[in-house]
Amino acid sequence: MKQLGRPRRGARPQRQGGGIEHQPPPGKHIGHRQQPCGIRRRPIEQLRDHFAGPSGRSCVEAETHGERVVTQLERPRDGVSEAPDPFAQGDGTAEITGSRRSLGRALIVPGRYQTRDLGGSPGRNLGGDRWSFAVPPARHLPPMLPNRGRGFRYAACRIRDRALASMTNPVPSPSSPSPLLVVGSVALDTVATTTAERIEVLGGAASYASVAASFLTPVRLTGVVGTDFPEEHVELLKKHKVDLAGLERAAGRTFRWAGRYSSDFNVRTTLDTQLNVFETFRPKLAPSHVDSPFVFLANIDPELQLSVLDQVSKPRFVACDTMNFWIEGKREALLRLCKRVDMLLLNDEEARLLSGLSNLTAAARAIRALGPRAIVVKRGDAGALLFHEGGVFAAPAFPIETVVDPTGAGDSFAGGFMGWLAHGGTTTPADIRAAMILGSVLASFCVEDFSLDRFRSLDLSAIRERFAAFVDLVHFEKIRF
Repeated sequence: MKQLGRPRRGARPQRQGGGIEHQPPPGKHIGHRQQPCGIRRRPIEQLRDHFAGPSGRSCVEAETHGERVVTQLERPRDGVSEAPDPFAQGDGTAEITGSRRSLGRALIVPGRYQTRDLGGSPGRNLGGDRWSFAVPPARHLPPMLPNRGRGFRYAACRIRDRALASMTNPVPSPSSPSPLLVVGSVALDTVATTTAERIEVLGGAASYASVAASFLTPVRLTGVVGTDFPEEHVELLKKHKVDLAGLERAAGRTFRWAGRYSSDFNVRTTLDTQLNVFETFRPKLAPSHVDSPFVFLANIDPELQLSVLDQVSKPRFVACDTMNFWIEGKREALLRLCKRVDMLLLNDEEARLLSGLSNLTAAARAIRALGPRAIVVKRGDAGALLFHEGGVFAAPAFPIETVVDPTGAGDSFAGGFMGWLAHGGTTTPADIRAAMILGSVLASFCVEDFSLDRFRSLDLSAIRERFAAFVDLVHFEKIRF
């Protein structure tokens, strides 16, 4: 290939991201003129080679269409789905920036290096949109190639210095996940299906939510049990490192519930409910729990949920669950609660009852007007719908061949959901969508056995594996027609 001139006499070494000096190789010309909008021109071949993944596959493809560039993050070419690991630590993030006039429209599709929405805020000094994608570890990235001068087909693309620094020194995840406060019932359940029955096993909304969330973040539990509560259940909670400073042991019998499921698990009949010590339960947070940044208020009296919020100091994100009993009997208190929470979880029947509207989309919009910025509508084996500022998002239920006991699936969903938000410490629309998937993953494990027995043998590697399978389940390619 023809050499394009000699280095400009007296040319200074080119500076890259992170303050690293880069001396251009001999015989390569470094253009000295400022490009429009601060964009450094780069040949397409160099861009493709520079962003080659660890397996040699190209992560970024850039093509020119007239004066317009389309940048695409593509899937591996061998067709194998490689789902991003949501638990990976220290992934760097690189930003591709440029003016809309020069870069045109960016096409981003799911692939090996997962995209992250930065909210569409303009790039600094560029006056255009900003996109971001996760990059492979720094050891897989070759050094930056200099501008090779004129005579090539250039892609108008610039990687900002700040992004280059993040490639060399990946941005770590939070040093420690934020603690999650769970307030609700701890019970002894008697569950019967068409094939088996379990008598007085561990149950209660707070139990399911706490253990499910414990795989992702530290959990603080506030609840009440009687003097007859088995010590083995306490040991299970301790094994999952659930902080039990808020678990009160009162004189009397523990809350009990008994129910039977139909053969298809779509109909549940309550056979017996004994509130016992739970009837006089008044949540009182332990001093060490008052500063909890993330709070999940499980299904209890909205008056009690409000009393918990009066005790918590400046929570970052609050979610609450409710039911038709409270919607009909404590509607005024529930409406006051809606003004103080960030997210409300309820099923489709409860959403229609609370809003007075039959259409779920209209019902969710009406409920969001009451205060919560996000609504999650649980739909059993049909999955869940999320209505929030980022739009509407649907998470299907993971297909399980053998369902043993669906008791606590909704609470396990809430635990996985809130556990992931607390794990990352942020609550952007993208975080909330990811939390929907983690909630569905934990709920899918819950139904595989009675009570919390499936969680006894569950570990993080199995959760990662199912998350990857979930990504394959919901992935599809965009098509143009």
